[in-house]
Amino acid sequence: MVNPWPGGGCEPAVGVLDLMTKPVAGRPRSHWTRLLGEPAHAPCLVHEAHERVVNLDPHAGPRPGTLPPAVAAWIGTLRGLIVSGAEPRGPDLTRDPVHSLIGRILDRTGDLPVLFSCLSAHSALAHLHAVPRVRLAEKRMGVLSHLVVGASPLGRALFPGPVMMPHSRWHTVRRHDLDAAGVHTLLATGADDWGAAHDDEGHLFVQGHPEYGAGTLLREYVRDVGRFVRGEIVAHPTLPVNYLPGEQEQRLRELALLARAGEPVRLPELTMDPSLALAWQGPGRRLLAGWAGRKMETAHV
Repeated sequence: MVNPWPGGGCEPAVGVLDLMTKPVAGRPRSHWTRLLGEPAHAPCLVHEAHERVVNLDPHAGPRPGTLPPAVAAWIGTLRGLIVSGAEPRGPDLTRDPVHSLIGRILDRTGDLPVLFSCLSAHSALAHLHAVPRVRLAEKRMGVLSHLVVGASPLGRALFPGPVMMPHSRWHTVRRHDLDAAGVHTLLATGADDWGAAHDDEGHLFVQGHPEYGAGTLLREYVRDVGRFVRGEIVAHPTLPVNYLPGEQEQRLRELALLARAGEPVRLPELTMDPSLALAWQGPGRRLLAGWAGRKMETAHV
């Protein structure tokens, strides 16, 4: 990619605001930071020091939807920001602490180009364009194929496609609602579904997860099975589509039938080939490089 900084220097560029993990010393870097931090792909976009965590745990403080002053000041030093997703707290987006937090972030960022991921994308679309979030009949989970649509520079970075990308979500924003609000679909999957979209103000909205590692969907599935077995959710999770090797998928289907029948189950130890993630992380890095380079060259002028 073209270095967005005239003179070739590595100034602070993109920051990652992680809403998924707790601020524990020595924790692994977020998926987004790891995706941006590959030296061969994005040497000047982000560094580990340019990552911050906002803890949305309601027991962590009296106001989990607030933006800490130190984080607000840090945002002011950036040329671009990525805001991760978070696990939804309920069906009403406006009552989710993420929604309040995204509103405060938007108040702070002004013209700063921002990428919003998953739940953060749904919240930002509601704040910026009054686009409603819709509950899906079942969780959309798996590695989906996307068509590159539109003629934007971001689309040309991904052309000709198709682009593979993991999804893991209970909600969506319908594509026709994006169209009505003047938001441009970039990656489309299905008749009224999408993976990435952007507006004319430099915001990139991503429903998919190009930042995921090879085993992330599997870990989420195992987590949800555990919740079902403990009675925390009423429906057994659906298997990720277009993801698991055939023998592993068949074994998990058999165990799912037993679990639905009330039989005790123990999931086998499964691992995924790390190279699997290359199918979506490569296009994901091209998407980020196009977004960051194009928007930050404009911001630097």
